[in-house]
Parts: sequence; structure tokens; C-alpha cells
Amino acid sequence: MTSKATRIKNISLSQPEGRTRQAIPIHRASEISQRLAIWLILIALCTPTIPLFLAGMKLTPLRIAIICLLFPALSVLAQANRRIIVSDLFAVATAVWMIGATFVADGFQTSAFIEALEFVGAYFIGRAYVFGRPALQTFVGALEILIIVMVALALLDNASGRNIVYETISTVLPTTGAPNELRMGMVRATATFDGSHWLGTFCACAAAIFFYSERSPIRRAMYVGLSVLGCILAFSSSPLMAAVIVASAYFYDRALAQVAWRWKLFISLLAAFYLALSMISNDPVASIVGHLTFDPSNGWFRLNSWAHAWVNIGMSPWFGYGFKIYGDPDDFWDQASVDCVYLVFALRFGLPAVALLVVTNIASFSQLGSSFKSRTTDRYMDHLGTGSTLMLVVFLFVGVTIHFWNAPWCMWAFFIGIRASLNEYYLKSRGTGAGQETEVAPSGRAWVSRTGLRGSPRGDSASRSVRLIP
Repeated sequence: MTSKATRIKNISLSQPEGRTRQAIPIHRASEISQRLAIWLILIALCTPTIPLFLAGMKLTPLRIAIICLLFPALSVLAQANRRIIVSDLFAVATAVWMIGATFVADGFQTSAFIEALEFVGAYFIGRAYVFGRPALQTFVGALEILIIVMVALALLDNASGRNIVYETISTVLPTTGAPNELRMGMVRATATFDGSHWLGTFCACAAAIFFYSERSPIRRAMYVGLSVLGCILAFSSSPLMAAVIVASAYFYDRALAQVAWRWKLFISLLAAFYLALSMISNDPVASIVGHLTFDPSNGWFRLNSWAHAWVNIGMSPWFGYGFKIYGDPDDFWDQASVDCVYLVFALRFGLPAVALLVVTNIASFSQLGSSFKSRTTDRYMDHLGTGSTLMLVVFLFVGVTIHFWNAPWCMWAFFIGIRASLNEYYLKSRGTGAGQETEVAPSGRAWVSRTGLRGSPRGDSASRSVRLIP
């Protein structure tokens, strides 16, 4: 007579083992495609802007990468094991408003459509592919290599006194890189980016991730040090200030790690600092710009252009002006460049677009309408949640004095998507139910067998456990 243990083995183990063997190639193929997508988009984000024209449409290597990855990314997000979160809706609403507002103010413009496609495309690529621990480890590993390459090129820029990458490429292909710019007697490094301030922004974001992703103090010091060096070589005050904010937040977090309400206190301290500055200065922003920049004259130029920008925004606050000329064509300040992503956004698409953009960022790292806490049993994932939030803080802060387009604009959206994916991960980790054992496959699929068996994404039998339910 067959024993109870034998029956359990035949009934409970044989069928899941067969399913696991069949699932191995699928999971491995998914993991490979996930890694390729992450590497492709990151390389495209750091590739020089080289315009390529196809049937009258201007494309760049980054735009081609987004077009190729967007529809597969949407198919990944459409799977039953993925869910829509609040920031997804705001990201789509931002893109729709950009196109609609431009149509109302300036008719249909391909520039608005492309800018909206870049934003929502990069966002959903980050949402789809950088999900789960294996994907985040791939992202961090790729970022480590890229920061080494970027800083090496930045050192080469400074040592040679010219932007090597763009000067080399421009001899063969047209590029949109900025000309050599000196500050304090040294050239401002750009590496592969269109401007030095964008290199600094990328390095400040990398520092935010490395503070929380590197477990070894030596590796943390090395990669954070490289990132800060990149900010210094760019000679851009806003990214360098953002890196200081990131470092301050990290050490503050370490010092008060056991205090649950430490981030509320941190925000309160920042608000108190601004209020104190307001009490001793009629214009706090002007005080910061005038005293905490490499070149105060650039700061005062920004303040004057901002003042005129606000006047023009007041004349068309809802839909902006699209991409047409606004203000007095003969007024220098009306036609001067506006170095603030929020003001440029308002001038082009109206103040509601600015609100949607900011709320998309906030929704990606907050739990709007949810009762769960973004804490799991995996400390690595919890730490990266903080690091990726600080990564968005860098963009939100630097955007006050810098406008983003091309690669940095897409990079911002991609990073928002990554943080939103972590939010979804926290939701899934809290929603699997008490007492169930769950694995997250490389594709992001969380599954628990009906028999109570814990399946490994790679199908190894060592991780299986049998639970007898009386």
C-alpha cells in the first residue's frame, strides 16, 4: 500500500516540477530581455544628441531607442501580474495636456508631440523593465560603469581644455553640443552630454543611488566620490548643491535611522530654513542665487529673465503659448533664454502642465490612496526606495535653475518610472497575504503555487518546501 508520504510526493511535487522545468527558459529569456532593455536605454540616455532625419522627421539615437522599447514595455505592464498606480495616470495626463495645450495655443506641433512621447515613453520603459530586485541590480551595475566612463571623459575634457567627444563627433556628424565654456580658467566638462550642467545633474543622481545601493563602505566611497568629482568637473553650481543635499540627507538618514518620522522632520527643517531666510531677505531665491553660485552674474541674468517670464505666463496661464514667439519681439528679456524647467513648461503648456509634472514626481514615491508602508523584509529594496526618491529630488531642485530637454528630459522621466516601479513593488509585497511565500521572477512576476510550494524563478529544487495542511 502506498504510504501517505509517497502520495504527497506524487500529487504535490511531480506536477509543479514539470511546470517549473517548462518555466525556466521563459524566466531566463525574460531576464535577458530585461537586462538588454535597461542597458539599451541607459546607453541611449548617455549618447550624444546626433540628429537623424527620416521622412522629414527628426530622430536621435535616444528617440529611436524609446520608440523600439515603448510598445514592448506597454505589453509587459499589461500583464495580469502588473498593476496601474497613481503616477501612471498623472504621467499620461501630463503628456496629453502638453499636446492638447499646444494645439489650443499654437495648433498641432510635432515638437509638442515628440516632447510628450519622450516623457511618457521613457517613464513607461522605466516602469516596465526596472521592476524587482534583479532589474534594480542590473540598473545599479550599469550605472557604475557609466559613471566611470563619464568621469573619465570629463577629466579628459578638463585636461585637454576642450570638449573632446563633441569636437570629435562634429567633424563627422552634426551634433547639438554646446561650445567650449570656461569657468575659473578651466573648461566645463560635458563628457557625452549636450551641456555641463546636464553632466552635473546625472552625476548628482548617480550619487543618490550609490549612497544607498553600495553595501561595502569602500565601494560606496569610491562611486559616490566619482559622482561628486563629476559634479565638480562640470563647474555647475545647481548640481553640486544638489549633491550636497543628497549627502546631507544620507547622513541625516543614517543618524536618525531609528526615528520613524525623521523625513517629516527633515522637510520641516527645510521649510524653517526658507522661512528664516525670508525674514532676513526680501527675496530668498535671489539671496541663494547671488551667494551660492560660481558666477553671480549668471544668477542675476536668470532672475531678470524669470521676472519677465512670469509676466508673460500671467497673460496665458492655462494653455501657454506653445512653441510660438511670445512677449515683445523687441524686448531683450522677453526673448532671453529662461533657465528654469518649470517656467519654460508654463510658457509652453500652461501652469496646469507644471502642476501635473510635479504631482507625477510626488505620486511616484508617495502612497496616495493606499494604507501600506513602503517597507519590506528586503533592506536593499527599502534603501533603493530612498535613493531613487533623492534622485528625483535632484531633478526637482536643479530644474529651478536649469531647463531640461533631449537626454536629461527623458532621463528624468525614466527615473520617475523607476521610482514608481518601486512603489508597485511595495504594493505587491504587502498584498501577497500573510503566511504565503512569494518569489518575484526576473520578469516581475510574483507567484505562489497552490500546493503551498515556494517556486524559485530559476527552478532550483533546493528552494522548495512542502507544507502539510491537516
